[in-house]
Amino acid sequence: MKQPLLRLLLFSLLVCFSCSIEPLQPRFLLIVASGPQRAQRRTWMRKYLVPHLAAINGKHWFFLDGHNAKALAAAEQENATHGDVLTVSVAPGLRLGERLRDELRTVVEREEEFDYLLMGDDDTFWCWPSLSVTLAELADPWAYAGWPHCEHHHFLDQHALILGRSLVEDIVQRYHSLKCSPYGGISLRHWQVAGDQSRTKTTSYGNVVLFHHHRTPVNLASAICQQHVSVHYVKTEEYWQALSNNAVANAEATVQSLGLRNARPCSSAPSNQSEKAKSFELFLKGKKYIHTNPLARCDKGSPASILEIPYDGGL
Repeated sequence: MKQPLLRLLLFSLLVCFSCSIEPLQPRFLLIVASGPQRAQRRTWMRKYLVPHLAAINGKHWFFLDGHNAKALAAAEQENATHGDVLTVSVAPGLRLGERLRDELRTVVEREEEFDYLLMGDDDTFWCWPSLSVTLAELADPWAYAGWPHCEHHHFLDQHALILGRSLVEDIVQRYHSLKCSPYGGISLRHWQVAGDQSRTKTTSYGNVVLFHHHRTPVNLASAICQQHVSVHYVKTEEYWQALSNNAVANAEATVQSLGLRNARPCSSAPSNQSEKAKSFELFLKGKKYIHTNPLARCDKGSPASILEIPYDGGL
Protein backbone atom coordinates (compact mmCIF):
# COMPACT_ATOMS: atom_id res chain seq x y z
CA MET A 1 0.00 0.00 0.00
CA LYS A 2 2.78 2.39 0.83
CA GLN A 3 4.56 2.14 -2.54
CA PRO A 4 1.51 3.10 -4.69
CA LEU A 5 0.76 5.96 -2.34
CA LEU A 6 4.35 7.17 -2.60
CA ARG A 7 4.20 7.04 -6.41
CA LEU A 8 0.92 8.97 -6.35
CA LEU A 9 2.45 11.60 -4.07
CA LEU A 10 5.49 12.01 -6.31
CA PHE A 11 3.30 12.28 -9.39
CA SER A 12 1.17 14.94 -7.68
CA LEU A 13 4.23 16.96 -6.75
CA LEU A 14 5.52 16.73 -10.33
CA VAL A 15 2.18 17.95 -11.69
CA CYS A 16 2.09 20.82 -9.22
CA PHE A 17 5.65 21.82 -10.13
CA SER A 18 4.78 21.74 -13.85
CA CYS A 19 1.76 23.93 -13.22
CA SER A 20 3.79 26.37 -11.17
CA ILE A 21 6.17 27.13 -14.02
CA GLU A 22 3.41 27.79 -16.56
CA PRO A 23 2.86 31.51 -17.17
CA LEU A 24 -0.31 32.70 -15.51
CA GLN A 25 -2.96 34.55 -17.49
CA PRO A 26 -3.36 38.02 -15.94
CA ARG A 27 -6.62 38.52 -14.06
CA PHE A 28 -8.81 41.32 -15.28
CA LEU A 29 -12.04 42.98 -14.24
CA LEU A 30 -14.25 44.58 -16.88
CA ILE A 31 -16.50 47.39 -15.64
CA VAL A 32 -19.18 48.69 -17.99
CA ALA A 33 -20.83 52.08 -17.63
CA SER A 34 -24.49 51.72 -18.53
CA GLY A 35 -27.90 53.28 -17.87
CA PRO A 36 -31.39 52.17 -16.83
CA GLN A 37 -32.78 52.42 -20.35
CA ARG A 38 -29.99 50.29 -21.86
CA ALA A 39 -31.04 46.91 -20.51
CA GLN A 40 -31.07 45.46 -24.03
CA ARG A 41 -27.39 46.24 -24.52
CA ARG A 42 -26.56 44.51 -21.25
CA THR A 43 -28.58 41.48 -22.39
CA TRP A 44 -26.54 41.28 -25.60
CA MET A 45 -23.29 41.63 -23.71
CA ARG A 46 -24.27 38.85 -21.29
CA LYS A 47 -25.18 36.62 -24.23
CA TYR A 48 -22.31 37.23 -26.64
CA LEU A 49 -19.35 38.35 -24.49
CA VAL A 50 -19.64 37.50 -20.79
CA PRO A 51 -19.63 33.68 -21.23
CA HIS A 52 -16.14 33.89 -22.73
CA LEU A 53 -14.50 36.13 -20.12
CA ALA A 54 -13.99 33.46 -17.46
CA ALA A 55 -11.96 31.37 -19.91
CA ILE A 56 -9.30 34.09 -20.02
CA ASN A 57 -9.39 34.85 -16.27
CA GLY A 58 -11.87 37.72 -16.47
CA LYS A 59 -14.88 38.96 -14.52
CA HIS A 60 -17.30 41.84 -15.08
CA TRP A 61 -19.62 44.35 -13.42
CA PHE A 62 -22.17 46.72 -14.90
CA PHE A 63 -22.35 50.13 -13.20
CA LEU A 64 -25.78 51.81 -13.15
CA ASP A 65 -26.99 55.08 -11.66
CA GLY A 66 -28.35 54.86 -8.12
CA HIS A 67 -28.93 58.56 -7.44
CA ASN A 68 -32.65 58.21 -6.75
CA ALA A 69 -34.95 55.58 -5.22
CA LYS A 70 -36.47 54.48 -8.53
CA ALA A 71 -33.14 53.98 -10.29
CA LEU A 72 -31.67 52.22 -7.27
CA ALA A 73 -34.64 49.84 -6.98
CA ALA A 74 -34.41 48.93 -10.68
CA ALA A 75 -30.67 48.29 -10.41
CA GLU A 76 -31.14 46.11 -7.33
CA GLN A 77 -33.83 44.09 -9.08
CA GLU A 78 -31.58 43.49 -12.10
CA ASN A 79 -28.73 42.47 -9.81
CA ALA A 80 -31.00 40.00 -8.03
CA THR A 81 -31.58 38.34 -11.41
CA HIS A 82 -28.07 38.46 -12.89
CA GLY A 83 -25.74 39.18 -9.95
CA ASP A 84 -23.56 41.55 -11.95
CA VAL A 85 -24.84 45.07 -11.24
CA LEU A 86 -23.33 47.75 -9.00
CA THR A 87 -24.43 51.37 -8.60
CA VAL A 88 -22.85 54.77 -8.20
CA SER A 89 -24.69 57.69 -6.65
CA VAL A 90 -23.83 60.69 -8.79
CA ALA A 91 -26.18 63.58 -9.52
CA PRO A 92 -27.82 63.62 -12.99
CA GLY A 93 -26.00 65.40 -15.79
CA LEU A 94 -22.78 65.03 -17.73
CA ARG A 95 -20.63 64.01 -14.76
CA LEU A 96 -18.60 61.20 -16.29
CA GLY A 97 -15.48 62.15 -14.33
CA GLU A 98 -17.33 61.89 -11.03
CA ARG A 99 -18.91 58.58 -12.05
CA LEU A 100 -15.54 57.18 -13.04
CA ARG A 101 -13.96 58.26 -9.76
CA ASP A 102 -16.66 56.46 -7.77
CA GLU A 103 -16.44 53.35 -9.93
CA LEU A 104 -12.69 53.06 -9.33
CA ARG A 105 -13.13 53.48 -5.59
CA THR A 106 -15.91 50.89 -5.52
CA VAL A 107 -13.87 48.12 -7.12
CA VAL A 108 -10.88 48.82 -4.86
CA GLU A 109 -12.97 48.95 -1.68
CA ARG A 110 -14.72 45.72 -2.64
CA GLU A 111 -11.25 44.14 -2.74
CA GLU A 112 -11.85 42.83 -6.23
CA GLU A 113 -9.02 40.65 -7.51
CA PHE A 114 -7.54 41.89 -10.78
CA ASP A 115 -4.22 42.73 -12.39
CA TYR A 116 -5.87 44.96 -15.01
CA LEU A 117 -9.04 46.97 -14.91
CA LEU A 118 -10.86 47.20 -18.24
CA MET A 119 -13.37 49.99 -18.66
CA GLY A 120 -15.83 50.10 -21.51
CA ASP A 121 -19.15 51.40 -22.77
CA ASP A 122 -22.14 49.13 -23.13
CA ASP A 123 -21.72 49.20 -26.91
CA THR A 124 -18.08 48.07 -26.84
CA PHE A 125 -17.23 44.51 -27.86
CA TRP A 126 -14.00 43.01 -26.51
CA CYS A 127 -12.21 40.49 -28.74
CA TRP A 128 -11.22 38.02 -26.07
CA PRO A 129 -8.57 36.08 -28.09
CA SER A 130 -6.49 39.20 -28.81
CA LEU A 131 -7.32 40.70 -25.40
CA SER A 132 -5.77 37.69 -23.70
CA VAL A 133 -2.56 38.07 -25.71
CA THR A 134 -2.43 41.83 -25.14
CA LEU A 135 -2.81 41.64 -21.36
CA ALA A 136 -0.02 39.08 -21.18
CA GLU A 137 2.22 41.38 -23.23
CA LEU A 138 1.51 44.51 -21.19
CA ALA A 139 3.11 43.15 -18.03
CA ASP A 140 2.80 46.61 -16.47
CA PRO A 141 0.90 47.38 -13.24
CA TRP A 142 0.88 51.07 -14.25
CA ALA A 143 -0.54 50.42 -17.72
CA TYR A 144 -2.70 53.12 -19.34
CA ALA A 145 -3.70 51.91 -22.80
CA GLY A 146 -6.51 52.77 -25.19
CA TRP A 147 -7.50 54.90 -28.18
CA PRO A 148 -5.86 58.38 -28.08
CA HIS A 149 -7.41 61.75 -28.84
CA CYS A 150 -4.31 63.39 -30.28
CA GLU A 151 -6.18 66.64 -30.93
CA HIS A 152 -6.87 67.09 -27.22
CA HIS A 153 -3.43 66.60 -25.76
CA HIS A 154 -3.34 62.84 -25.97
CA PHE A 155 -5.94 61.68 -23.48
CA LEU A 156 -7.44 58.23 -24.07
CA ASP A 157 -11.10 57.73 -24.92
CA GLN A 158 -13.26 56.22 -22.20
CA HIS A 159 -15.08 53.77 -24.50
CA ALA A 160 -12.34 51.15 -23.99
CA LEU A 161 -9.47 51.48 -21.54
CA ILE A 162 -6.95 49.15 -19.91
CA LEU A 163 -5.53 50.29 -16.57
CA GLY A 164 -2.95 48.51 -14.42
CA ARG A 165 -3.91 47.84 -10.82
CA SER A 166 -1.17 50.04 -9.36
CA LEU A 167 -2.45 53.03 -11.33
CA VAL A 168 -6.03 52.38 -10.16
CA GLU A 169 -4.99 52.12 -6.51
CA ASP A 170 -2.84 55.25 -6.77
CA ILE A 171 -5.81 57.23 -8.11
CA VAL A 172 -8.16 55.94 -5.43
CA GLN A 173 -5.70 56.91 -2.69
CA ARG A 174 -6.06 60.51 -3.92
CA TYR A 175 -9.87 60.29 -4.18
CA HIS A 176 -10.72 63.47 -2.25
CA SER A 177 -8.15 65.67 -4.00
CA LEU A 178 -8.97 64.64 -7.57
CA LYS A 179 -10.15 67.16 -10.14
CA CYS A 180 -12.92 66.25 -12.58
CA SER A 181 -13.96 67.12 -16.10
CA PRO A 182 -17.46 66.38 -17.38
CA TYR A 183 -15.71 63.69 -19.44
CA GLY A 184 -14.16 60.60 -17.87
CA GLY A 185 -11.27 60.24 -20.31
CA ILE A 186 -10.03 63.77 -19.71
CA SER A 187 -10.40 63.35 -15.95
CA LEU A 188 -8.45 60.10 -15.98
CA ARG A 189 -5.57 61.62 -17.94
CA HIS A 190 -5.31 64.42 -15.40
CA TRP A 191 -5.37 61.94 -12.52
CA GLN A 192 -2.61 59.96 -14.18
CA VAL A 193 -0.19 62.85 -14.74
CA ALA A 194 -0.97 64.26 -11.29
CA GLY A 195 0.24 61.06 -9.65
CA ASP A 196 3.66 60.16 -8.32
CA GLN A 197 5.80 60.56 -11.45
CA SER A 198 8.56 58.38 -10.06
CA ARG A 199 6.11 55.48 -9.86
CA THR A 200 4.23 56.08 -13.10
CA LYS A 201 7.35 56.29 -15.26
CA THR A 202 6.64 52.85 -16.75
CA THR A 203 3.14 53.77 -17.85
CA SER A 204 2.61 52.48 -21.39
CA TYR A 205 0.91 55.59 -22.72
CA GLY A 206 2.74 55.71 -26.01
CA ASN A 207 2.10 52.03 -26.71
CA VAL A 208 -1.53 52.02 -27.72
CA VAL A 209 -3.12 48.69 -28.55
CA LEU A 210 -5.38 48.29 -31.54
CA PHE A 211 -8.76 49.65 -30.56
CA HIS A 212 -11.45 50.26 -33.19
CA HIS A 213 -13.23 53.54 -32.45
CA HIS A 214 -15.20 54.37 -35.57
CA ARG A 215 -18.89 54.49 -36.35
CA THR A 216 -18.32 52.57 -39.60
CA PRO A 217 -18.76 48.82 -38.91
CA VAL A 218 -15.70 46.64 -39.24
CA ASN A 219 -15.25 44.24 -42.16
CA LEU A 220 -16.67 41.06 -40.70
CA ALA A 221 -15.24 39.02 -43.56
CA SER A 222 -11.76 39.58 -42.13
CA ALA A 223 -10.15 38.24 -38.96
CA ILE A 224 -11.33 41.15 -36.82
CA CYS A 225 -10.22 39.66 -33.54
CA GLN A 226 -6.70 39.16 -34.84
CA GLN A 227 -6.61 42.87 -35.70
CA HIS A 228 -8.41 44.57 -32.82
CA VAL A 229 -8.71 44.32 -29.07
CA SER A 230 -12.11 46.02 -29.00
CA VAL A 231 -14.76 47.36 -31.35
CA HIS A 232 -16.93 50.37 -30.48
CA TYR A 233 -20.45 51.40 -31.60
CA VAL A 234 -21.91 47.88 -31.51
CA LYS A 235 -25.57 48.83 -31.28
CA THR A 236 -27.51 45.89 -32.77
CA GLU A 237 -27.81 42.25 -31.76
CA GLU A 238 -26.80 41.17 -35.25
CA TYR A 239 -23.53 43.08 -34.91
CA TRP A 240 -22.88 41.60 -31.46
CA GLN A 241 -23.52 38.09 -32.72
CA ALA A 242 -21.32 38.54 -35.80
CA LEU A 243 -18.41 39.83 -33.72
CA SER A 244 -18.82 37.02 -31.22
CA ASN A 245 -18.75 34.46 -34.03
CA ASN A 246 -15.64 36.15 -35.40
CA ALA A 247 -13.94 35.94 -32.00
CA VAL A 248 -14.85 32.25 -31.62
CA ALA A 249 -13.37 31.53 -35.04
CA ASN A 250 -10.19 33.37 -34.14
CA ALA A 251 -9.95 31.65 -30.77
CA GLU A 252 -9.66 28.31 -32.55
CA ALA A 253 -6.63 29.54 -34.43
CA THR A 254 -3.35 30.76 -32.97
CA VAL A 255 -3.64 34.46 -32.26
CA GLN A 256 -0.37 36.09 -33.19
CA SER A 257 1.21 38.64 -30.92
CA LEU A 258 -0.43 41.98 -31.63
CA GLY A 259 2.51 43.84 -30.21
CA LEU A 260 1.88 47.07 -28.38
CA ARG A 261 2.00 48.98 -31.61
CA ASN A 262 0.41 52.37 -31.88
CA ALA A 263 -2.72 52.14 -34.03
CA ARG A 264 -3.23 55.92 -34.10
CA PRO A 265 0.12 57.57 -33.46
CA CYS A 266 0.28 61.04 -31.98
CA SER A 267 3.15 62.88 -33.59
CA SER A 268 4.16 64.71 -30.43
CA ALA A 269 3.00 62.51 -27.58
CA PRO A 270 4.24 64.00 -24.30
CA SER A 271 6.54 62.18 -21.94
CA ASN A 272 5.00 61.20 -18.64
CA GLN A 273 8.25 61.90 -16.86
CA SER A 274 8.40 65.54 -17.93
CA GLU A 275 4.76 66.56 -18.23
CA LYS A 276 3.22 68.09 -15.11
CA ALA A 277 -0.40 68.01 -14.11
CA LYS A 278 -0.50 71.80 -13.97
CA SER A 279 0.55 72.16 -17.60
CA PHE A 280 -2.14 69.71 -18.66
CA GLU A 281 -4.74 71.65 -16.68
CA LEU A 282 -3.64 74.95 -18.23
CA PHE A 283 -3.91 73.38 -21.66
CA LEU A 284 -7.51 72.39 -21.00
CA LYS A 285 -8.42 75.83 -19.66
CA GLY A 286 -6.95 77.47 -22.74
CA LYS A 287 -9.28 75.60 -25.10
CA LYS A 288 -12.79 76.65 -26.07
CA TYR A 289 -14.15 73.21 -26.89
CA ILE A 290 -16.73 71.51 -24.69
CA HIS A 291 -14.39 68.52 -24.44
CA THR A 292 -11.72 70.64 -22.79
CA ASN A 293 -13.77 72.47 -20.19
CA PRO A 294 -11.72 73.50 -17.13
CA LEU A 295 -11.36 70.92 -14.40
CA ALA A 296 -12.72 71.51 -10.92
CA ARG A 297 -12.64 69.63 -7.64
CA CYS A 298 -14.90 66.62 -8.14
CA ASP A 299 -16.84 67.31 -4.94
CA LYS A 300 -17.50 70.89 -6.01
CA GLY A 301 -18.59 70.01 -9.53
CA SER A 302 -17.93 71.69 -12.88
CA PRO A 303 -19.64 74.72 -14.40
CA ALA A 304 -23.44 74.36 -14.37
CA SER A 305 -23.74 74.99 -18.09
CA ILE A 306 -21.94 71.70 -18.71
CA LEU A 307 -23.64 69.67 -16.00
CA GLU A 308 -27.09 70.63 -17.20
CA ILE A 309 -26.55 68.74 -20.45
CA PRO A 310 -28.98 65.77 -20.47
CA TYR A 311 -27.26 62.47 -19.83
CA ASP A 312 -29.02 59.12 -19.57
CA GLY A 313 -26.16 56.81 -18.68
CA GLY A 314 -23.60 55.40 -21.10
CA LEU A 315 -22.75 56.79 -24.52
